[in-house]
Amino acid sequence: MTNSSPGTTGHPARAPWVVEGIAESTVAAAEKAAAASDMTPGAWLAATIRRAEAPTDAPATAEAPDARIRAAIQERIAASEAQMLSLLEPLHAIIRRLADRVAALEEKDGIRDRTDAAP
Repeated sequence: MTNSSPGTTGHPARAPWVVEGIAESTVAAAEKAAAASDMTPGAWLAATIRRAEAPTDAPATAEAPDARIRAAIQERIAASEAQMLSLLEPLHAIIRRLADRVAALEEKDGIRDRTDAAP
């Protein structure tokens, strides 16, 4: 399964990663589960991993429901962040291409960037 979304908020973007040895049927099941959750596969995988990290032996106190609610909210926030980052990635690429095109046109026309000009 490939994850092409950047790292979590506050961290630099990371290169896509690949998990080898996953059967196509498992990849298809993950993609189906992500779609059913209205999430990207990367966001769904991140949420699933975070859910697996959660302690399974919650203390039998009155605070346990609050802790579960907090964990669920944190999980949804993390999934939302991952989804937003995956949505912003194509925009970043488009802006980069536009900036490159503007720079090429300026170079072609002999226009210098004012920040490059000597005072």
